[in-house]
Amino acid sequence: MKFTALLLMVFCVLLPLVPASAEKDSLVGPVVKAGQRAIEIDDVRPALVWARAEDEDEIRQAFTETMTVRKAGTDARRMAEIYFLETLVRLHLRAEGRPYAGMEETGPPSRIVLAADEALDKGSLKELSGQITEAVSTGIRERFDKAMSKKKYMDNSVEAGRDYAAAYVDYIRYLEAIDSSVGPFTDTD
Repeated sequence: MKFTALLLMVFCVLLPLVPASAEKDSLVGPVVKAGQRAIEIDDVRPALVWARAEDEDEIRQAFTETMTVRKAGTDARRMAEIYFLETLVRLHLRAEGRPYAGMEETGPPSRIVLAADEALDKGSLKELSGQITEAVSTGIRERFDKAMSKKKYMDNSVEAGRDYAAAYVDYIRYLEAIDSSVGPFTDTD
């Protein structure tokens, strides 16, 4: 049970990690949806929940400008909405310490995001916990099995030794990523 709880914590922490490089944000994410809702109801508050208090003035200003410019026609309307949504997403990502490189239309959110949203909708972590535990367990097991199978032959040749070394490094790096995400591993027995 302790191992399962550890795996659940690890996976929950690992999933939100994003590479440090700039990336495009999705037009189907909750921040954009909140911004679109704010425009739809002419009330900035749904968008403000996704930003820090210190960014509120900039978001309010962009929203006011957007709502004014939207009245100038279809092209102006779309450009104004994009301006507001990009401002909102940029400030949201900055609060997370992530760089902003624009927005793009993407497919649906990842399976884990859909499962996380579903857990919130249902008010239960049961299904999500099982999925996460299984995914982390599988990741560890696959890397361990590969390293073990390569270890048997590591002394047969330099090439076999290198195969083992590569599998070992992959296994250890995976575990280190888990460990660094949840804090130091401690034996609780």
